[in-house]
Formats: sequence, C-alpha cells, structure tokens
Amino acid sequence: TDSNMHVWNKHYIHVRVGLGLSCHQGEYQIGNECCPNCLAGNRVKSHCTVESSTSCLPCMTGTYTDQPNGLERCHHCTICDSGSGLRIKTPCTVTSDALCEPLEGFYCVHPTGHSCERAQEHKHCKPGQYISQNGTASTDTECSDCSSGTFSNGTFHSCQQHTQCHSLNLQQITAGTSAADSQCGEKSNHMTLVVIITVIIRALFLFSTFLASRHEATAILFFLPYLVSVLHFRECKAAEPVFMLVSVSKDASFETAFLFFFFFFFFCLSHLVL
Repeated sequence: TDSNMHVWNKHYIHVRVGLGLSCHQGEYQIGNECCPNCLAGNRVKSHCTVESSTSCLPCMTGTYTDQPNGLERCHHCTICDSGSGLRIKTPCTVTSDALCEPLEGFYCVHPTGHSCERAQEHKHCKPGQYISQNGTASTDTECSDCSSGTFSNGTFHSCQQHTQCHSLNLQQITAGTSAADSQCGEKSNHMTLVVIITVIIRALFLFSTFLASRHEATAILFFLPYLVSVLHFRECKAAEPVFMLVSVSKDASFETAFLFFFFFFFFCLSHLVL
C-alpha cells in the first residue's frame, strides 16, 4: 500500500502517515497512522485500521471530553468540594467540566479561568470594628476601628453613636465602649425620700436643741454613716457622713442614742434588701 494513500468511504477516513507527515485537522495520530477524532462527549473505543474507522463510546456520567479527541478515557469531572469552600456554579456534562464558585460568605483564593479551586471564609470583624467593605466572591471583607464615642459589635456597616442617657431623661448605668452601647436606666426616685429624711433630721435637731435648753440636757453628737448613699443609691457605701444632734435627759442619753442607732441601722438594711 502506498504510504500516502487516502482511503475514503461514507463512514470514515483512514490515513496512513509516512515519516515526516502530520495528521490533518479532525484527526489524531496513533503510531504511524492518523485516525478520525471522536466527537466531544465521546472517547475512543478502538482505533482505526485500514478496514475500519475509529470506534467511539459516549463518556459515562461523571466524566467528559470537551472537544474532539483521540482519548481512550474521558476526563473526570471536577468536584466542587464544600470542604474547600466551594459549590457548583455550572454542573458537569459529558461535553464540559463542572465550574465551581465560593460558598456564600467565602471568597476565591485560587481562581482558574472561569472556575475556582479553593475558597476561604470572609474575615469576621471584631467587636469595636465595623465592616468598611463587604466581602465578595473574589475579595475578603475589610474592617475598620470605631472612633471615640461610637461602637460596633463587629456586624455593623458603620459605628453607632453611644446613647446619651441624660437626653432621654435617664441615668447612665454602664458607660459605652467601642464594642457596646451605653446602658441607661430609670432615674432613682429616692431623692424624695432624701428630702423627707433631711427635713425629719432638721426637725429632730431643732427639737433636741429645744429640749436641751429646757432640761439642760447633754447633747450627743450621733454619727450616721452612709444614710444619703442608702437613699440615693440603695447601697451603704461612699457617702458623706450625716451628723445629728440628739438632745436627751441626763438619765436616758445612752438609751436614746441606742434607739437612734438601731433606727438608722435597720433603715439602711431594709434598703439593701429591697
């Protein structure tokens, strides 16, 4: 047979190639012969011979060939692995490979053409920071620090101003930080009691002075710590001392002082309990 002879029929082309010659477009070389390609989505079952053309088989599920070929095996489809932060963008067919894209909340760190081989989760901004730039499928989230007097828990797209408790006619319980807002509460209603007790103390002082002038009694300087603190803060601490002058008869000075002590002691205790 002539080495450059072409054999034609309606089913195939078989070309035997001599040294130094190459196959035509649409053919593949096997040994010293050129055989017709299988179509995309197929693979070679058996190569061509002088009497027969190339025999082809369709690719099985999970495999593909995306162009005419002389392959004996189809390519395996790419797996979009969620463990790599990926999901299927375009499913695999017998004529095309699968395309992968990042999962929601991830961005691609290893792009390949129109697909992605590996993705990474977007950065989470810390408390005290805000999201200055949202993450995309190809870029990470960007974070910035809050300025003084503002706060963010890390999920805000801008820092929020601290609540001004006094503008709401409330008292501040906890000061705001860069990560949390100020905590406000109802103003204490114990100031009224402070006024009432102050009036009572003044009345007792005047009354004791009156008794002292009439009975020539000894005035006792009685120390009552923390009273104002109890009334205003419900805590027996950090208050200016309150003094009260109690006038009693010479025979009952100790007993009277003792009674006054117990009166304010239980007054303080009751506010701590309530």
